[in-house]
Amino acid sequence: MCFTLEWSVGIFSFQIALSTFVWLKCKAWPMRREGVALILWFALMEFIQVVNYLVGLEEAPWNGGCKNPPLQNKLLVVAGYVHVCFQPLVTHYLLWRGRIRETGPKDPSNERFIGVLRMLIISTLIDLTGVLEPLFLGAQGADVYDWEQCGGAAQPVAGSDKNVHALGGRYQRGVWFAANEFCAFKGDTHLGWSFPFPAPTYYRQGTLHFFAFFAPYFVSGVPAMVGGVLMLLTGPVLAELAVKNTRLESAATWCFWSAGQTCFPLLWDYLVGPYFLGMPFATTFEAKQAAQGAKGSGVEFSDIVGPSEMEGNTTALLEKKKKK
Repeated sequence: MCFTLEWSVGIFSFQIALSTFVWLKCKAWPMRREGVALILWFALMEFIQVVNYLVGLEEAPWNGGCKNPPLQNKLLVVAGYVHVCFQPLVTHYLLWRGRIRETGPKDPSNERFIGVLRMLIISTLIDLTGVLEPLFLGAQGADVYDWEQCGGAAQPVAGSDKNVHALGGRYQRGVWFAANEFCAFKGDTHLGWSFPFPAPTYYRQGTLHFFAFFAPYFVSGVPAMVGGVLMLLTGPVLAELAVKNTRLESAATWCFWSAGQTCFPLLWDYLVGPYFLGMPFATTFEAKQAAQGAKGSGVEFSDIVGPSEMEGNTTALLEKKKKK
């Protein structure tokens, strides 16, 4: 292999030396703490690979390996995958935390990034379920979903040795890591990892529709989260139940009554909220706009958004306060 144990040890040592140098010699750098943490996080990945080499690697699947790897081999693969799951969250969080020191916590971009971090947490949890389910409940087995067959393996080409390979071979295209067994093996270029992911569904390892549709509900506060749960239960979950989990009909079934679902937010904001729950029409965004217009008039933001005062149009409320 081009990348060897020596390469991994060298890269790991360089990362440790670099983080030590930054910590000791770059004390004036605002992002010193976060920068060191980020370097060490990826040094941990290289350390896992070093241990992979020391414990021993299996033969590649296309060479007949990974049939029954030892437990320590499987656990190191799981450790590597968990690290991969957290990489986006750790990277963006540490970079964001470091930039706060330069721009200040009240910068609008920092406030917006809170929602981004929440979405990253959700995506991390979704990724983790892909490995935790087979780890604790067992791989589903090739009779249920054969990743080496269904993951995109190319068919052998007659008369061409270059493209001929076994299922799960080195030239296969498809989902990264996906195979039928936890295994760290000897690759052609570097070590390889394989995981027995559960079969792809609408909710995980399928299209991005599920994440893009429901993640925003769960990063926008408790009321939106409740709405997201109701939308989820009355949307894809109910659709699957209605067609008895016939996956090819679930999407069209949900679309059939989605027109009614889209009325839920409007009914909540303009009917249920103000007339049944006593909740005001004015949104936080409108209240902030009114507060900005009230600067210099002696009207405080707390006066505008007080629960007893938020009735009707915010602009009218501002005028009311001015007259007082």
